[in-house]
Amino acid sequence: MDGAEGQPPAGAVNPGNSVKGIVVFDIPKNVEPVELVLTDSMFSGGVTVSLP
Repeated sequence: MDGAEGQPPAGAVNPGNSVKGIVVFDIPKNVEPVELVLTDSMFSGGVTVSLP
């Protein structure tokens, strides 16, 4: 996110389109992430993605 209206730098992503990029997370050194939960809004159940 670039902070402008909550939109990604490429703008809105329409159905059927995709955007590639890098997402950086700031986590403590002693924590090893095992999964991410991705949602399209705060009302969706989301999907859990296991990390390698």
